Amino acid sequence: MLKKYQAIILKPKYGDLGMGIISIAKKRFLMPLYLFEHQVKNENGAEIHKNYHFSLNKISGLMKMLWPRKQSYLIQEKLAVAKFQKCFFDLRIIMEKENNHWVNAMLRARIAPPRGFLANFSAGGKTMASGQKIIRSVFPQKTEMITKKINALSINLAQFLECSTGKTIELGLDFILDQKGKIWIIEANSKPGRCLFSQKEQGLITFPLVYLKWLANKKSPV
Repeated sequence: MLKKYQAIILKPKYGDLGMGIISIAKKRFLMPLYLFEHQVKNENGAEIHKNYHFSLNKISGLMKMLWPRKQSYLIQEKLAVAKFQKCFFDLRIIMEKENNHWVNAMLRARIAPPRGFLANFSAGGKTMASGQKIIRSVFPQKTEMITKKINALSINLAQFLECSTGKTIELGLDFILDQKGKIWIIEANSKPGRCLFSQKEQGLITFPLVYLKWLANKKSPV
């Protein structure tokens, strides 16, 4: 992957809350030099630990120390992503079932701390009230187009996942935007967290119960 891309992101296959995620970038000097980074939450938001190595074997040893569980990693290209006020951000879409149809119940933006590259809460990220406001701030000329594409993609993705894995009640879909406004899928969560909801939106928590009631009534004998 490092032969193909300038930088990559490594994520433990069964990681949790952003723990164990690593960034590795290849620096072009007289010989390959690799920058190894991982992010840890602290009182000021986040702390980035950096190590430079000429050997990938050294990096492999650091990975085992950082995430000692015996498991494989998922590897992704590290994108040149868009930033909001010089901070990385991602977008979380909460998809809920309304009768037998998927609906986009909420779009939120999670903002990484200054100098951080992860927007996870466990890594010091914070939630903004509206993902659309962040999109409008970063891409004022493309806001409507990007929002419509995200909504259509979310519905298609939810339908595809449900066909592949079986009946699903709700999903949390994570996206990121690159510097040109292109949408990239990060991951899908079948048990999305509730900390994104404001007090005014607590009613969204009842969506699964409403859907289950609809299912029960549908299957009840006449």
